[in-house]
Amino acid sequence: MEAHDFVDKVLVLEELEKRGVMDDLVILSQILPLHDRKKVMAAECLSNSTKGQGTRDFVVSDMHRVTFTGDYESLMGSPVVENLSDLAKDLPEGAHTFLQKLMPKPGVYRYHPYKGVKCWEVSGFCSLLIQSAPFPGGTKKIRWKGAIKPSAVSETTRYVEPTLPIEGLETSSDKLPPRLPILVLAYCITPEGETKELILGLPTLAKHRDQSPWVWTIDLLKYAETLSASSTTISAMGAPMADYSQVPVVPDAHVKLKKTAK
Repeated sequence: MEAHDFVDKVLVLEELEKRGVMDDLVILSQILPLHDRKKVMAAECLSNSTKGQGTRDFVVSDMHRVTFTGDYESLMGSPVVENLSDLAKDLPEGAHTFLQKLMPKPGVYRYHPYKGVKCWEVSGFCSLLIQSAPFPGGTKKIRWKGAIKPSAVSETTRYVEPTLPIEGLETSSDKLPPRLPILVLAYCITPEGETKELILGLPTLAKHRDQSPWVWTIDLLKYAETLSASSTTISAMGAPMADYSQVPVVPDAHVKLKKTAK
């Protein structure tokens, strides 16, 4: 794909499905809510910052599980069925059901944290970053903060829209993700600690409140529900599993990148 093609959500979705990345993100979206009961039980005695950090730790840990990186990198060469107990360690009951569907993909993922930012490189395609969103505004009100993410988002904006001028961007390559553009896994939890949102999106700059921080997004929770419903229907009919890369499960929203104010 050409850099500018990332503006087209359908093309990106098809490429992620082809590489098996969406399958892994579906499993992530299924096991992440399993932590909610633990978070809710502890919510009364935890501060918002502590709850937020705890959720981030869950997201990072579960992302490592589904990509076989970090603590789970050594399990890549063995059958998943032989490693379910290790993959599901510290997870609530029911995790095995989802984790057993994993299909290890040697060479597809590389865990490449930089400057404190968690980053997974999808070989030859993009980088995946994690970002929390505020409650109640959610992912629509997310803002790119910190020393690294604003620059990374700026560079991604310029990368997918080469003709769009980005003011004040002078960033050395060692401060950016190993592969551009970046896609962001953004999540939002309720004050009680329950998973409210989990999305994948192409970020862009938003300097004003009325500007969207996204070019497009995919609701991973709804995406997983759609696949599950489709699988159940097809299985009941006795038909072979469909090629979901051809199913536009998430309607494309034609959103134009914002223009930098003069």
